[in-house]
Parts: sequence; structure tokens; C-alpha cells
Amino acid sequence: MIDDRRIDIYALAGNEWIRHSSGRVKDPAPAPSRGEWPPVDATELDIAYDLFGYGPAFRAVTALWRRGDEIFAEVEADAFPVLLDAAVHATALAEGPAAARVPFLWTGVDRYRAGARRARVRLLKTGPDTIRAELHDDAGEPIAVVESMLTRPLPACQTMLYRPHWIEVPQTPADSKLVEITGDDLRAMTTKALEELHDWQQTNERLLLVTRNATGPDPDLAAAAVWGLGLSAAAEHPERITLVDLDATFPLDRVPSLVGGSREPQLAIRNGVPRALRVTRAVPSTKRPIDPAGTVLITGGTGAIGSLVARHLVAEHGIRHLVLTSRNPGPIDVDADVKAVAGDVADRVFVDRLIEQCDPPLTAVIHSAAILDDGVLAAQTPSRMDAVLRPKADGAWVLHEATKDLPLSAFVLFSSVAGVFGKAGQANYAAANRYLDALACHRRAHGLPAVSMAWGLWDAGLGDQISDLARRRITAAGIAGLIPEQGLALFDAALGSDEPVLIPVRFDGAATELPAVAGLRRATKRRWPQQPSTMDLKALIREELAAVLGHDDPTELPDDKPFPDLGFDSLTVVEIRTRLAALTGLDLPATLLFDRPTVTDLATYLAQAR
Repeated sequence: MIDDRRIDIYALAGNEWIRHSSGRVKDPAPAPSRGEWPPVDATELDIAYDLFGYGPAFRAVTALWRRGDEIFAEVEADAFPVLLDAAVHATALAEGPAAARVPFLWTGVDRYRAGARRARVRLLKTGPDTIRAELHDDAGEPIAVVESMLTRPLPACQTMLYRPHWIEVPQTPADSKLVEITGDDLRAMTTKALEELHDWQQTNERLLLVTRNATGPDPDLAAAAVWGLGLSAAAEHPERITLVDLDATFPLDRVPSLVGGSREPQLAIRNGVPRALRVTRAVPSTKRPIDPAGTVLITGGTGAIGSLVARHLVAEHGIRHLVLTSRNPGPIDVDADVKAVAGDVADRVFVDRLIEQCDPPLTAVIHSAAILDDGVLAAQTPSRMDAVLRPKADGAWVLHEATKDLPLSAFVLFSSVAGVFGKAGQANYAAANRYLDALACHRRAHGLPAVSMAWGLWDAGLGDQISDLARRRITAAGIAGLIPEQGLALFDAALGSDEPVLIPVRFDGAATELPAVAGLRRATKRRWPQQPSTMDLKALIREELAAVLGHDDPTELPDDKPFPDLGFDSLTVVEIRTRLAALTGLDLPATLLFDRPTVTDLATYLAQAR
């Protein structure tokens, strides 16, 4: 409806017209001039639309850059409103999904020409919540200007909750080493996978590590653990290992002809079609399934995260009876009937006795028990694997077996993104967590309640136990820490979901890398010069070392000091080698930084290798 210069936009809902927006028509301001394109000194960014849940028709941003408070984008769309909407997308894509905001108030919208289907967009942050947008065509002629776009943040449950899904990808035939891990025993299969991976590390071959039904609707739990282990190895050796999951009857010898040349870390072949894992936004649930009249059992319940959840259940869900177990339970101050019990949750006798003593009867299980024993792939052993599998995987299975005939209202597994994305140095932890995700799917397939929450980093619990170097490594991989309020909001949003596996994680859009499952369209990465001098090589190596070690000034790193004396650990060695391999395009040996242990030695090697 237009009344003089006032515009009101209504939509019909049933028999009622509802006003959705209002505005005023004004004379357009003078058109702004456009600067150089592509923008000078701007950094090209990856585009991770999958993390925002946009469908194909709305993926209008085709290129993205950032320079300070300015964001630049190229967009293509069939209609002007979509071009404007793409300005919002560009801001969100540059800031990352954890900082997602929605436009609330548009001021000073000037349109200079109609019919444009391509635009070069410049966005300038003009305040904490406001952005100015300028759209030009390829010739530099103005299309539109938004003087001010006021945005509001979305709550954590709408921006940090994801679900896994599989998409079809093209066939990539090529020869690769093929290893299938079969069996039905968790320890035997993970031990076999470790042996095969250790043998493969002595070669320069690409590896296809094959499982059967690790990712199906009712997965094989041991195969799923192998899958998690393999993902950690793939993260340690980027683009050299691909996990391939088959159904029971698919011929093994057909795998190379379908995916032998793939650089995807994880693929499932179903009905002869390769599919890659991606994550996308999940719909938060408002359901509160836990029956407050019963007892809730929380394993790891007196730890930092377990005790946060316990207090939250009492305060927000009305739970009055809690049993908290851990290896060494401490006191917890909460206004409810709480019993803290020491014991091994992987011991069936202990768990059965615990359940029998619940009064009122057990109504929900939350399994958050876990330990860490990180180490590079070459240092992983069956005993280190067992130490991490026991409290997490074995404990989850015992809880499942002990409660599968009880009328539970909730069965919640605290998993980790390590089992979804793969995390270098956490082969045992990734295996245990992928097992939990598979168990949730198994229970759902058999009509039992279950949800596995594959958590990102918390600024509490195990997240507080990692070193500053490990935290920088996680942050560089695109994952920022959740504060307790965010984590508990995500717990509520996932608790009543219809999905068996959800991924509560805070992605950092400013990170140098994001997990492959984010479905990125990669930006063009900086390559090293074709013929760099030794001085250039040393400077470039120091930049990479500083980025990994967290040094602000690369020039402060000495050229002749051995790497171990700079604070390197085994995972740092892996990360530096991986970064150098990506930048140089060279296939660098795993022992490179041990054989060439200073900046000078490494620069000499790279000069000769190129």
C-alpha cells in the first residue's frame, strides 16, 4: 500500500492482512564512485554456504574478500532483491556462522538501475550493528546503495547447531592403495586399522581406507570407530587419505574407479554413487523430553561440564533427583537430591547396581565421561586406544545394554567434533566419539531414544585442560570455544531433536581453515614464488612458524635455533609440514622437521627441492 511517500507491505495470513514492513520513498542520493577491483590488499576468503543452510537458489555470493572493516563480494542472482540479500550473505560468510546476524532496519536504499544480475559489492562496517552497502556492475556503474543496514544477532541455538548430511559428488577414478578393515570386534578392528596406517606411513602412496556400514542408518559400531580413527589420520595427512564406506555387497575392486582420485576426507558409496559428508544448520528443538519425576544419571557428572549440565537440569528442567558418577567424584552444590558415586561406567555390574538403587526409577541417561591421551598417529598404540575407548565407547555400550528395556525419556551421549571432522593427534578420541554417534543412530533405528551431541570446544571441562598451543591449533582449524551459557542453550536445542546426531559448535569465520565437511568453495591461496632467494624462503618459513606457535613477530624467531627449543611438540611438527606442503606444492616427508631442524636447514632443503 502506497500513501504519498509512505509504503506499507502486507501479506495475507488466512483472513487477516499482516503488515511486515514499512518505509518512505525518497529522492536518490548522488551515485558513489567505485574503486579498483578486485580490491587492493584485500584477503580472499573461503565461502562456506553449507554452514548457513542456504539452498542452491540463494547461494548468490561467488567471490569474497576482506580488508579491515571492509568486505567485498561478487554476486550473481536473477532478481534485485536477491542481490541485496546477497549483501547480508557476504557479511555473514566473512564473519562466520557463530556471528550470524539478520537485517532488521534498512535506511537510505537508493536504486540507480534495474535488470542487473551481477554486482560487485562493497560493505563497510559503520558501527557495532550497522553496515553500508554499495553495489556496482562490472563496468563500475552504480546499481544500488544502502546507506545503513541495522542487524541483530541470532541466538546461539540458531547459529551454532548443525547436523551431518551426505551430498552426491562426481566420480574421480584413479589408482590408490586400497585397504579394507573388516570384522565385528571393536578392539580387533581398531588395532588392525592402526597397523595398516602405521605401515602406510612408510610409503608415499594415497590411501583409500575402506569400511562396511560405518555410516548407515543402523551402523556397525566397530566400523564407525575405525572411521573416526581414519579421519584423525586423514587430518594429519591432508589429501592423502580418504575414508570410504561401502554397503555389505558392494565390490571392493570397484572403489578406485569411482573415488580413487578424490581429495574428500570421507565418502560413502551408496547404490554405486559416491557421497561426501557435509554439515548444515539444524532446526533447534523446543521439546523437553526428560521426565522430572524420575532420576537422571550423569556420567562424568562431577566434572566441569557434567556439573554445569546437572545444575542446568535442576534450574531449567525441574529435575529433582540426580546420580552423578565419575572416577573421583567431588562435591557439587545444587538444590536437589544428588548422589555422587565413584565407579567405572564400563563395568556392567557397577552400572546394574547403580540403576537398581535409583529412587525414583531412572528416567534419563547423560553420558559425558571421557579422558584424553593425544598423540600423533605414529605414537598411537592399542593400549592408548583402549584407555580412551573404555570410559567413552565401552561405557556407552554398557549403559545402552543396561537400559534398553527401561522406559527412558532421554539417552544423551556427549560426543565430539573430533569424530565428525577428524582431528590430528586424536585418533583414539575420534574413534571413541564416532562410536558414540553410531550408537545413537543404532538406538534410533531400534525405536529407542537417543541423541549424540558432537560438541566443539568448551571453555570448560577438557577444553580447560589443553595447552595454549593446542588451543591455537583448534582455533586455526576454525573452531572457537563455547562459553557455558552458549553450551547449555545448545544442549536444550539438541535435547528433544528428531536427529540422532547433532553438532553444537562455534565456527570461527576468521580462521585460516575450516573443516572440509563445511563444503567450502576455497579461495585462491597464496603460492610461494617460483624462484625465491634463500632469504625469501627463511622469511616465509618464519611466517608459517609464527602462525602456528602464536608469535606476533616472525622476525623474532631465530634461523639457527633447533625447532624443539622453540616449543614444538609432535603435533606442531605435523602442522608445520602440512602447511609447507600446501604452500609449496611439494610432497614433503613426515620426518622433514626432524631431519632439517632449523629455519636455515629447512630453507636450504626447500630451495633444493624446488
